[in-house]
Amino acid sequence: MLCNSVLFVQQAQIITRSKSLLGDSCLTYLVNQQREGRIRDREKGRRAITVYCPQCGAKNVESAKFCYACGTPLAPSASVPEEPKAPEADESMNQDAALEQGTPVSSQQPADNQAFQNTGYVEPHATSIRAQSAPANSGVGSKIAAIPTKQKAIIGGVVAVVLVTVVAVVVFLNSGPSNGTIEQIVRENVSTKDMSTGSMWSDGSDYSIKSVKVLNKQKDSMQGVSSYQVMGVRISDPYSARIEIVFANNDSEVTKQGNINLVKANGKWDTIYFSGSDLETTGTKVTGGVDEKKVIQNMGTILSTADASGYSTSLSSLYGNGDFKVKKSDLNPDEATDTVKISCKSSSTYSESKGTITAKFVYGGNGWELNSVDASDDIDKVSYQKLVGTWTGKFKSQSSSEECFGGKANPVKVTITKVDDETGEVEGTFSGVAHNHKTPDNAEDSDAGDTVLTDVPFNMVFTFNSSWSYPSDDYECPQDANGKVTFSLSFGDDAEAKIKTSYLPGSIFDSSYYYDTYTLTKDN
Repeated sequence: MLCNSVLFVQQAQIITRSKSLLGDSCLTYLVNQQREGRIRDREKGRRAITVYCPQCGAKNVESAKFCYACGTPLAPSASVPEEPKAPEADESMNQDAALEQGTPVSSQQPADNQAFQNTGYVEPHATSIRAQSAPANSGVGSKIAAIPTKQKAIIGGVVAVVLVTVVAVVVFLNSGPSNGTIEQIVRENVSTKDMSTGSMWSDGSDYSIKSVKVLNKQKDSMQGVSSYQVMGVRISDPYSARIEIVFANNDSEVTKQGNINLVKANGKWDTIYFSGSDLETTGTKVTGGVDEKKVIQNMGTILSTADASGYSTSLSSLYGNGDFKVKKSDLNPDEATDTVKISCKSSSTYSESKGTITAKFVYGGNGWELNSVDASDDIDKVSYQKLVGTWTGKFKSQSSSEECFGGKANPVKVTITKVDDETGEVEGTFSGVAHNHKTPDNAEDSDAGDTVLTDVPFNMVFTFNSSWSYPSDDYECPQDANGKVTFSLSFGDDAEAKIKTSYLPGSIFDSSYYYDTYTLTKDN
């Protein structure tokens, strides 16, 4: 390139010096011929293959061994077809114009080289100078290009893992307390002591926290203060969370919801202003029925509730000392009800009452509550069928001015064959001694006037006017010539039979009255 420039300058000098000798027309002809030849050379070069320098990118002809700009050796593989580019300003065109006009090409040539100024001398291309100043195979790009492909893939994978880890750590540090941390804080700060442990019908088991669920959480402003100190404790990162807690005992699960405020206290998550007392109940699930033991213990309340329905006999008094047993419990968790059937039985030596009470319980805010009571139709009836049977008497006493103890040797015997619980009618027979004689002068074990009565039929009516009334009645036996006999039965604290004898002879002075009392014991 430099040689061509020098040659061009020499030719220009010759032409310039010849201008005065040949004239303007001849000179113009020569210049035009030279320009046409140069154009033909350019067109021929454009059709040739261009070689790009791998170091500086300068264009070189296909036959070049070294880059004209930087001197880098050119390999045959570097040859590629020239890409179409926008036409650049042609230096030779400018040079031709300068020759036509006889003016210098550059005005920045050294002042001491007047010949070069006048002939249009140009410095070598600036790109060549910049390319020569950069050393071959230097820079980060060339170093990365030299790394094998496999190693590039490994390095890329490591970089990706590091980036993902960094992102995860950043997200974690800015995501607030974890759900597990919130659950732990809730369990540590919520007290179940204030929760009702059930009513008089429940077993009274304590509640415990079955589960804690974080519904949502969010960053809180804490009144615009992100961090501050309280008694030496640094408070920061305020968060609020909506939580759901399930409490459970033996008969129910209670679901409550509320908000909890969370902060970091010296870098550790904790809560403020939270005890669980402001939780709202959102649902109750029944898991167990009433306590059967509590039902039996509180039968007085059930009987009183039943009495409000109006029975002929007070159930509270009738079954005050009764026996009760839960026959069946029908729990309906969906309706939160428990229907309990209770057998009731009350008995004494002489009577018996029995029936069935159906008590319906409904689960409310404080546990199981008594809702209603129904009873069988016969629950207020008293049965005296226990009186049926044979009763053997034992002489107890005699009321008389002068005693005759003939009844000791022949105690009374009573056989009851029928008792009508509705009418109170009692039928049977009795045997004993009637004193058909005047008052003895002295107490005696027997008298000739003692008459033994055997299986005398009787028919009497007991009055069953209350649950614990003592059935009793008198029966007057058929009167004979010597007087009359009255037979009495009474079932109280003790079962007693009395034989009353009225002796009425011809003389009023010889009449007598005897009252023999016997304690009865029923035969097996």
